[in-house]
Amino acid sequence: MIPLTLACSMCSTAGADSLLPPIGLWCAIALGWMLSTTALGCWQKTRVPAHPGVVGTLVILVALVLIAGYGFGFGVGLFFFAAPAAAFAAAMIRSPEQYGCTVLRRRVRWLGACALIAVAIATTMAVKIRTTRTAGEYIVQWWGTVPARSALKELGGRPDGLPDYRFILENGTEYAAVAVAKHVAELGEKADLIALRATEERADRDGWTQSSRDALREATGQLEQRLEYPERSNTTASRAVPRPGDAKEEGPP
Repeated sequence: MIPLTLACSMCSTAGADSLLPPIGLWCAIALGWMLSTTALGCWQKTRVPAHPGVVGTLVILVALVLIAGYGFGFGVGLFFFAAPAAAFAAAMIRSPEQYGCTVLRRRVRWLGACALIAVAIATTMAVKIRTTRTAGEYIVQWWGTVPARSALKELGGRPDGLPDYRFILENGTEYAAVAVAKHVAELGEKADLIALRATEERADRDGWTQSSRDALREATGQLEQRLEYPERSNTTASRAVPRPGDAKEEGPP
């Protein structure tokens, strides 16, 4: 069983990733910038102005790791931006006389410029992911978390959610695939029958639980019956979204 604190951290991380993906890259940039600024001060054998220094960096690092582990997730890693950003601002604003070390000032500026380039790249990636990532892809990536389950619930069994259900069935974990199998059975077409049977084979091969395999077989049987007797299908199933390239099957007159 996953510890409650770890589960909460995963949910928080999934929520942060829905807003600022990929959240791991953002945290890596923030942590790398902070540690690089600290290392620069050690190399110059002086403390970087407006930066907490070695001891302060260690204190902040340990504190944020503990906070992240006890329910707040990787999103707290974004706070690592604060200290190096303040040091970069001081290097940009203060005059050489006020700063005290011209070489250190210039290197902090260069380091900050590199960090800003990384932030610009991460921003471009975030915009692209948020505009192209489907609900199914997000659910598969973060299955088991509250945000992923909420995203699945929002699909609501509607016909326009069939492409997402298909993706989850073919790429999701055991419980994710089982959770959407019934929707695929209610909305799917002939090509989805192949996908359900392939998932059954994957379940047998990977040793899924008996209840999961039974649920997949039940969904496959339900879809087979729908396709064999289309006049018994409900209105929702008759409005199913076909796969691209599937031939449109006409019902009996």
